[in-house]
Amino acid sequence: MNILILTGSPRKNGTSNLLLKNFLNGIDKEKNNIKRYDTAFLKIDGCNACYECENGKCIKKDDMQDIYNDLLRADMIVFVTPIYYYNFSAQLKKVIDRFYAIDEELHTKKEVILLATACNAEEKVIKPIQMELEAICEYFGWNIKEKIFALGCGEVEDIKASKYLEEAYNLGKSI
Repeated sequence: MNILILTGSPRKNGTSNLLLKNFLNGIDKEKNNIKRYDTAFLKIDGCNACYECENGKCIKKDDMQDIYNDLLRADMIVFVTPIYYYNFSAQLKKVIDRFYAIDEELHTKKEVILLATACNAEEKVIKPIQMELEAICEYFGWNIKEKIFALGCGEVEDIKASKYLEEAYNLGKSI
């Protein structure tokens, strides 16, 4: 299976990346081809709504060009993000907005996983990101395989003391 991982944390050793690390530790790497992009450390501009991408290509020459190729090949997309103000991080959101350039080609069967962490422990913090993910997947016809919301995990010590790392590992084992 071709698995594309898109992370959105600006903290290399933060909670969402630790969640991802455990997920990856569970995956059989011999059976799966994994490609990872840490979007916070790439040069990716936001969408300008210039509509110059009508031919399926974005006119911007940035790191998004590499992501497009892997996005099209992916059987599974894993979104990994801290929840900032109830949604995907800005770094990951601008990548999702740039899906527009290859919109028609993305209406194919894909599995989706969301790994998200939040400092806030209240369930209400996940409603907007859940709604956005569901809308994106419904639009493209993608299937949401699983979502892990590591609530109350603003610091690495919090997530290490939680059940979420084991859940992520077990999810990886199931792939």
